[in-house]
Amino acid sequence: MCTVPWGNVSGWGAVATGRAGQGNPVIPAHPHIFFGSVPGWHEYRGWQEMRPDTTKIARGAGSHKMTSEEARYLVIAEWGTGFCKSPYYWNLSAKEREESQFMMEVFTDLMRIYYHQNPPQWDAEHTQECCVLQYPRKIAAEPEHFLCIVPVLTAFFSYLDEEHLQKNAGAIQRVVRTLDAKIQAAAKDPKAWCLAKQVAMAAIAEDIDLEDKRAVEEFTAQYFKKHPELNPGDNPVMKQILQSLMNRK
Repeated sequence: MCTVPWGNVSGWGAVATGRAGQGNPVIPAHPHIFFGSVPGWHEYRGWQEMRPDTTKIARGAGSHKMTSEEARYLVIAEWGTGFCKSPYYWNLSAKEREESQFMMEVFTDLMRIYYHQNPPQWDAEHTQECCVLQYPRKIAAEPEHFLCIVPVLTAFFSYLDEEHLQKNAGAIQRVVRTLDAKIQAAAKDPKAWCLAKQVAMAAIAEDIDLEDKRAVEEFTAQYFKKHPELNPGDNPVMKQILQSLMNRK
């Protein structure tokens, strides 16, 4: 599973030419996996057909109940439009720009799922916990991806603060700057990962093709033979999350 190219939305435009909105979209070279809410696997397909009332969303932060699609649209297509034209975006490294859309999509979902916060309501306290606890717990990606979290989020929230688009953006970016060591520690610690990520990372380490359903099924069965203490058994929630590893297409 790859992240959606920025060109699929009206905004975020990380492209190979180095100019937003033109040329071939840049996608990470390695698959990134988000084990979110049940069934546990999120595919980002682009939202060019979605046109929510983002003016109402931005102004009615305290009362408007966003759908997940509206929240992502606000972050990627609305806020992202200006961000990708700003020095904050272009001062990031090529790798950081490459990772940034997937990162903000997942961050948006995690903040909704675990903290019941839509983008206008994000605050420093819950952002810190999300970055240190939930993001490393739920995202299976190469180590370089996690090194991009602090630079990308710092740049994004600095932009939002400068443009007065999110009331807590200044406080958030100040907190995010301090989190790198904790994020890297959690990203490297299997004890900090959810069960589905543990299985996925073990499969990746064994060069299992995650697009090969049979290979994943066989590996998962062998994994739980070696680690019976981790076997979810009849737990329906865990079984469904693990099944998503094999049925994500």
